[in-house]
Amino acid sequence: MRADLSIMWVEDTTSWYTEQKDLLNMDIESLGIDIEFTRISTIDDFYKLVRNDNTGFSKYDIFFVDYALSSDTEQKGSNIIVKLKDMGLTTDILFYSSKNIREIREIVKKDIEQFEGIYLADRDKDFRDKSFQLV
Repeated sequence: MRADLSIMWVEDTTSWYTEQKDLLNMDIESLGIDIEFTRISTIDDFYKLVRNDNTGFSKYDIFFVDYALSSDTEQKGSNIIVKLKDMGLTTDILFYSSKNIREIREIVKKDIEQFEGIYLADRDKDFRDKSFQLV
């Protein structure tokens, strides 16, 4: 049986994205799952997609969203999650950061104000395991 998934991945570091994408593909290869990845690297790219086709976001089965998208404090992945929730999407989101899990939870409480459908990962410690579990 073959299953297909579509994942939107919001990540600004190309080398890390490529490495993790390859690892995830390798992990799920034997499960008969084919993943189509769409990567965006900035909040501006995300908002351009929203303006062009905000209904198209429902085609994604999962979102992977990095918290720190650049050194600019306005470029936070939590802004994207808030927008997705405002659009009424109930798609699962893996929200990750190099900060520890406790800090990520505080960010979610402060910036997003809800946990429903949001899974948290430490970028350096458990992203690979949690992304595999979510898939």
